[in-house]
Amino acid sequence: MTDAFHAGIYCTGNAALKSVSHNNIISRSMISNYYAIYAYDYSFWDKIDGNHIRILNSPSLACGISLYNAQDTTYTAGQPAYIVNNEIILTLAASADARGINIITPNGNWEIHHNSIFVEGLSTTNGIYIENGNSGCKVNISRNTVLCQGSGTPYPLYLGNYYSDLYGSREFNNLYSPLYVAYAGSNISTIENLQKVSNTDGNTQNIKPIYKDNYSNLRLSSYNGLFVNMDPSYS
Repeated sequence: MTDAFHAGIYCTGNAALKSVSHNNIISRSMISNYYAIYAYDYSFWDKIDGNHIRILNSPSLACGISLYNAQDTTYTAGQPAYIVNNEIILTLAASADARGINIITPNGNWEIHHNSIFVEGLSTTNGIYIENGNSGCKVNISRNTVLCQGSGTPYPLYLGNYYSDLYGSREFNNLYSPLYVAYAGSNISTIENLQKVSNTDGNTQNIKPIYKDNYSNLRLSSYNGLFVNMDPSYS
């Protein structure tokens, strides 16, 4: 899917999607705010799996996977929805925010695992951005590899003020930027400080991943102690 103006896949209202998976989504070169996969207002999801997303040289806000008030289709039974095995590449050509995975006020339980994310920009760059003020909705994050860079402020993981293990567990992630590893109530520069304030983030790493090509292929050229990302059990 190429050359979409505002979004690759856009969903609002009470729609139900069993799976949004194995899509190739590439933005046009000059765009306004762009969302590769976007959902708003109580749409229902089970799985977002194995998508390849490239938003290149965006002059405005760019989000790879962006969900507002979204919930999984079996929330009442306590079963989570999954965001897994996605490759997300975002580059911004102007001073605008970028978010690889963006989840705001989830209304269900979410599992975010085995994603590869590269974000580069001139303003704030976020790899995984979560705003979850409801401890009854868990967002668990593990085995993701995230690289943020550029001349702006980089946050491989952004948690706002809701960063304790009450809001979900996080482990075995690799979070790298030249400046911060996360925002969790304040700027966090080291994995040790992140673990101290969050009471989670066990076995999290801070190693710069060497991808085959940051702008087209996030397969690793060298594992160099990194955790393997792809998990076929979700596909």
